[in-house]
Amino acid sequence: MAKLNHPNIVTVYDVGECQKAPFIVMELVAGQSLEEEKPETADGVVALARQLCDALDHAHTHGIIHRDIKPANVIVAGDGTAKLMDFGIAR
Repeated sequence: MAKLNHPNIVTVYDVGECQKAPFIVMELVAGQSLEEEKPETADGVVALARQLCDALDHAHTHGIIHRDIKPANVIVAGDGTAKLMDFGIAR
């Protein structure tokens, strides 16, 4: 996932291991998950869907399949930008 650079995918800055525990350092996005706050209009749903489709297209172009798309794995920033995150079980 660290090789993905797209405005609708949370940026991963580093990965590693500390005392045998793996860690990921990623972009901090101020906002709510899609699970916590859903769009109120059809236009809002379409706007988020387009952003997520762009993110998935970018990931697929780089040979990465997310495999866990759900509202809890999408964060929506205050400006309406959707960010796909948690590629933990990606292939």
